[in-house]
Amino acid sequence: MKKPAFLAFAALALVIVFGSVCALAQESPPGEWTGKRFEVIDTNNDGKVSKSEYTTHCEKRFDLVDKNGDGYVDKEEAKEAASKAREGWEKKRSQSQ
Repeated sequence: MKKPAFLAFAALALVIVFGSVCALAQESPPGEWTGKRFEVIDTNNDGKVSKSEYTTHCEKRFDLVDKNGDGYVDKEEAKEAASKAREGWEKKRSQSQ
């Protein structure tokens, strides 16, 4: 794969990974602010998610993707996380049909 194409793929994988890991909807499509995930992120139970609560949640999710714990997500970790996210979405979609 040529370098620009690979970089585009890597960027897309990161968007998928971090879009999914920071999505607020657990039983809803990524990007929707509903469901159990909202309640998990709203740690002070005030019915609102602060920037701090959201950032803390995303950092925890980042740590799940950063398998070797070096503080970086490399290409292989991103690919693995994207693949797992895709498998999860496909499983949920097949169960709802």
